[in-house]
Amino acid sequence: MPTSIAERVRRTLSDVPSVPPLVAAAEIAVMLGLSRQRVSQIAVTDGFPAPVAVLSVGRIWLREDIVEWARAEGRTMSEDS
Repeated sequence: MPTSIAERVRRTLSDVPSVPPLVAAAEIAVMLGLSRQRVSQIAVTDGFPAPVAVLSVGRIWLREDIVEWARAEGRTMSEDS
């Protein structure tokens, strides 16, 4: 019995490991209410989480790492983040 395209897509997606939420400087800026330039300055300071990847478009972090860092630093985060 042939399966529908939707069923094949569901099966394929169920085999794909989930990717944790990732953020770049622009998203971190929104989360913290800062400019991207300020995020770039903070990102090289001691204690800031290491990026999980450096791509041609910039550094990428796990969102969870940024949230934990912000809480530990006593930083206020945007309600939308």
